[in-house]
Formats: sequence, C-alpha cells, structure tokens
Amino acid sequence: PMFKDGGYGGVWFYVDQLVFGLGVGLGNAPTMTLALLNVPVTDAADASGTLATNAQLAQVVGIATLGTLYLSVAAGSGIHAAGHAMAALSVAAVAVTLVAVGFAWHLQRLDQRQRLAAAAAKA
Repeated sequence: PMFKDGGYGGVWFYVDQLVFGLGVGLGNAPTMTLALLNVPVTDAADASGTLATNAQLAQVVGIATLGTLYLSVAAGSGIHAAGHAMAALSVAAVAVTLVAVGFAWHLQRLDQRQRLAAAAAKA
C-alpha cells in the first residue's frame, strides 16, 4: 500500500508519475549538454562540477518546497486528500513549466534578432 488507508492512488497517479519521469529523463541530458556547450575545455571540469552542484541544490529546494506544499494541501486524511494534493502540485508544475518554456522561447527569439542585427551591420 502506498497511502495510509491502504490505497494505491489510482491509475492517474501512475500516469502523472510516468509523464514527469519521462520529462525529467528526456530533458536532463540535453539541458546539461547545452549548458556546457560553449565552455572552454580548460574550464570544463569546473563548469561541470558547478552545474551538477547547482542542479542538486535546486532538486533539494524543489523537493522541500513541493513536499511542504503537498503536506499542507493533503492535511486531510485518506486517498482523496492525497489525490487533490497531487493534482494541485501537477497543475503548479505544468504552470511553472509553461513559464519556463515561454522564457526560453523569448530568449531564443532575442538571440536570433541580435544575430540578424549583427549580420546586417557587417553587410
């Protein structure tokens, strides 16, 4: 049993965990590679260590924050409170992800504009 009342959370709990697990698994390696792409070879070890340390710290802070939110929302007992808490955290995670995607898209477009302006200035 996963919960105090002996329940397992239903199929949506596992679907939710699968989607988030796939997202993290598929996104982690390309993100790390991209973050270190322009680092000189002489600084690669330091940059990689710093990046890995920051990733670990971010995970700790994230788990502590989401754990606190989960326990606050799931203050009731039973599977229904846990289900509502998981749904609330899922909505929050999707919202944060959408904001991050929008920010990344904006930065990419800004970079493209700067490159076009630099190319036009050279011509």
